[in-house]
Amino acid sequence: MVRNWLSMCGDAHGYECDISTMVGGGVDDPATEIPSFRIIDVVDNCLTLAPENCKYVALSYVWGPIDPKTIMRTLKANLSDLQKSGGLLMPKYYEKMPQTVRDAMEVVRRLELRYLWVDSLCIIQNEDEEGGSKLGAISKMDLVYGAAFLMIMVASGKDARAGIPGLYPGTLGETQPIEEIGPDFRLAYKQTFQDYLTEEIYFTRGWTNNNSPIVSSYSSVAKLYLGVKEWTNGEKMWSARMDTLITELTSQWKGTPTT
Repeated sequence: MVRNWLSMCGDAHGYECDISTMVGGGVDDPATEIPSFRIIDVVDNCLTLAPENCKYVALSYVWGPIDPKTIMRTLKANLSDLQKSGGLLMPKYYEKMPQTVRDAMEVVRRLELRYLWVDSLCIIQNEDEEGGSKLGAISKMDLVYGAAFLMIMVASGKDARAGIPGLYPGTLGETQPIEEIGPDFRLAYKQTFQDYLTEEIYFTRGWTNNNSPIVSSYSSVAKLYLGVKEWTNGEKMWSARMDTLITELTSQWKGTPTT
């Protein structure tokens, strides 16, 4: 579904959603502006220096109240390992990788894309001296997100371990809102895009206000929306949830009690 939305955007919008029109200032390639701009190669499962003008996805999420030392991060000491093919899948690293990051890598694969940017992995976390890649990247977050082909905005979840709901069976914890109209007659209630997003912890973080407006397109999960400069589309109910809802409504129409 998201692949179809992205295709529709590319066909219908063209220049309006082009990266250069979103970033502005004559700069649209982080690879040429940020020292050692790294991205995750989800095919080779490793870190790599971003090729010029590459199409990458950026992850925006909530770290939450987690001790950074307990999760997978890129440090000077492990950079060499992580740049090797399969490095991110080495057990000593993968076991500490937050579920949200793992899920984002899988989303990129399913979208048939190759590159993903995640702050904790693509920025060396203990390289913060003046001129280092950490400070260089942090000072250019507008460019990192603005130049992304797509931003995955994980609006749900209280921390980085929450994962992306709905990506795998049994992970969509939300119940579809249903209103009882009358005896044996109920209808699903569809929240608006704005209603849903403003409820999430993600939007209580001040820095997140700078992300979604500058990116060329973004997908918000668990409910699935694609927002671009010229257009917003959304799917409130994933297919599995839709099947459940249809079954429930059918049984209601037949008068069969449900709980």
